[in-house]
Amino acid sequence: MGAYAAALKLFRAEADSLAGAFTDSMSSVVESWQGALDDSVVAFTDSVGDRIGDLKSEYGEARESVTPSHLVAGASYGTHTNYRGRDNGVAESEFGPSLTYHHRTGFFAGGTSTG
Repeated sequence: MGAYAAALKLFRAEADSLAGAFTDSMSSVVESWQGALDDSVVAFTDSVGDRIGDLKSEYGEARESVTPSHLVAGASYGTHTNYRGRDNGVAESEFGPSLTYHHRTGFFAGGTSTG
C-alpha cells in the first residue's frame, strides 16, 4: 500500500500543479478577452456618438436649405380657346391669373381663373 499511497500523493501534487497552471492561464485568457471587449465597446460607443453628431449636423444643414413657405402668382395665356373639347368654330384667346401657396413642408394649394 505504501507504493500506491506514494503514487497517489505524486499524482495529487501533479494534478494540483496542472490545475494551478490551468487556472492561471484561463485567468489571463479571460482578462485578455475582457480587455478586448472593453476596447470594442469603447470604440463602438465613440463611433455611434460621432455618427449621431454627424447626423445632427447634416439635419441642421438640410433644415436651413429647405425653401421657406412662399406665395407664387402667375398668369397663363391661350391662343385657341375651347370648352369641353369644342371650339365652336370661334377663334378666341384667353388669359388667366393663378395663385399658389407653397408651405415649407411640401404642402401646396393653388387656384387658376380663366376668362
